[in-house]
Amino acid sequence: MRVSSERTEELKAKIRQILTRIPNIGSPKLAELIGVEQNYALKLLKGVRKENAENINQQTILEEVGKLEMEFNELMVELWKVVGDVEIDFKNKLRAIMGIIDAKKTLFQIKFDAGVFQRKLGELKIEEPIKEEYKNLVLEAMKNIGLAKDESIKESNKI
Repeated sequence: MRVSSERTEELKAKIRQILTRIPNIGSPKLAELIGVEQNYALKLLKGVRKENAENINQQTILEEVGKLEMEFNELMVELWKVVGDVEIDFKNKLRAIMGIIDAKKTLFQIKFDAGVFQRKLGELKIEEPIKEEYKNLVLEAMKNIGLAKDESIKESNKI
């Protein structure tokens, strides 16, 4: 029996409701309540429990990242106090600035690793071709720094 993805999600929602009332329900009783075969009910139950576990793991990770971000923010306040203090020498102010930069980079990397951000590599979206004047400016600049020769500029104007 083939079940549509909409019907599957509907059944999973019913299972979630049932699990709130009867957390340790068995597959025979669950199958009876949602009106499907026992094997299919067990498959859906395992899927719902797996999704719940993943949600809990992700939630825990995000909570820990949030705590870490609060600690980083407290550190930043102290570092900015060092930067703004007129009695502290330049060398220590520079170290504080480097600490701020390193902390921000580290926090971003932690958030990225935790899945807060997603990087989309390899997707280039060109909506319109480069205007001729910009193209000529880029080619002229490349010629000036030795990356292009006059012949390549003439060839690119033919395009």
